[in-house]
Amino acid sequence: MRLFVAVFPPDDVRRDLHRRLTVAPDSGGRPSGVADGYGRPFAAPGDDRPVSPGLPRRHRGEVRLTAIDKWHVTLAFLGEVPAERLPDVERALDAVTVPKGLELRLRGGGQFGRDRSTVLWAAVDGELGPLHAQVHERLEAAGLPHDDRAFTPHLTVAYTQDAAVRRALVGYRGPSWTLHEIALVRSDPNEGYTQLRTW
Repeated sequence: MRLFVAVFPPDDVRRDLHRRLTVAPDSGGRPSGVADGYGRPFAAPGDDRPVSPGLPRRHRGEVRLTAIDKWHVTLAFLGEVPAERLPDVERALDAVTVPKGLELRLRGGGQFGRDRSTVLWAAVDGELGPLHAQVHERLEAAGLPHDDRAFTPHLTVAYTQDAAVRRALVGYRGPSWTLHEIALVRSDPNEGYTQLRTW
């Protein structure tokens, strides 16, 4: 089974971002400020320049965003794990201390890759680094597979190169929420995501 550990923002947070990307008025053609296609943010942290929100009207109904019900922040990607090792995964996560009450917010955005390998994402404000490190340490101690890439807390909104989406993310500041739980999720190609357990 294909597994990952994630934080799912509440519905109102996801709806607010979705409105920003699909409903708001014309952005006026403002440049995105993208520096490159390798994980750099669109705007520097703390940059609160006023930006006209949303996608240009010509894009409405044309932008292929990822499904809003799948929007999440990945803490660890395990990949394929044999079903018999699921109890080991759960025991490893049992040992994680989840910082419940941690304040988080979607703010700004960035991109990974270029051209057909582009991933556009909303950035996450909040101290998720220590939680990410703890999850990885517990998985490592249990001898479980997990990705070892540098951690950039983000929520993927599109797998496409789209200047309008980038412009809509520049200056975005969504509603804050408090962390209540993390989830172990199974990803099935034909069935979507299934939350197996939360902590």
